[in-house]
Formats: sequence, C-alpha cells, structure tokens
Amino acid sequence: MPFWVDCFILSPFRVLQSLSSVLTFVLNVLEYYRVSFGQIHPKGLARVLHFDVLCRASGYDPTLLLFRWFFRLAKYGDWFTFETSKVDTCLISSMVTTLGAWKHRLFWVSESIVPFKMV
Repeated sequence: MPFWVDCFILSPFRVLQSLSSVLTFVLNVLEYYRVSFGQIHPKGLARVLHFDVLCRASGYDPTLLLFRWFFRLAKYGDWFTFETSKVDTCLISSMVTTLGAWKHRLFWVSESIVPFKMV
C-alpha cells in the first residue's frame, strides 16, 4: 500500500506526536469515500491532515460530518483529491496549490496497519 512520506516530513505540525488519532480520522474519511491511500493525490491527503490539525488546534475533534461540509471528493486525473466545497465560510486561508514532483516520495507500508480492508 503506498503512502506519502512528505505528509510527515514537511508538514508544519508534528503529525507523529498524535499519529493514532490523526490516522484514525484519515482512515474514517477514506473508508467513508471508499478510497485507499494509493488512490488519493498527496494534495488531497494534505487537506485531510490539515483539517484534522486545524480542528484540534481550535479545540474541536475533527468529524466526518464537519469535513464533508468544507470538502468534497473529486477526480484529479488518475487520482482522487478533496476540493473545497461551495460554502461561504473559509476554513483555510492559504491552500497548497502544487506539490511539484511528488511521486518519487511515495513509499509502501504493510496493509496490516490499516484496521479495515482498503478498496
């Protein structure tokens, strides 16, 4: 199963400190939309992680319902990503617009770390 290393290395927050809760939220989002890590463009995964951190920094637990209010799943070439939905409220003022050459930064992890069957 592919995973994107820059989500943990280049992020402005320390994902590894609360990896369990962050990973649980990410897996809930992916399970709801029936997509796997290998199908999500890194920009889309970055949006999920960013949403999680912003919620926690604001004193809220990230929920799937709240995430779906701000983002929607979209096709991006051969990948899926999360685009901002058409809501009046702005969640993130400066979004990542490009990640450049990111494919060489993918690595594989064992499917045994995922608590449900990925599609």
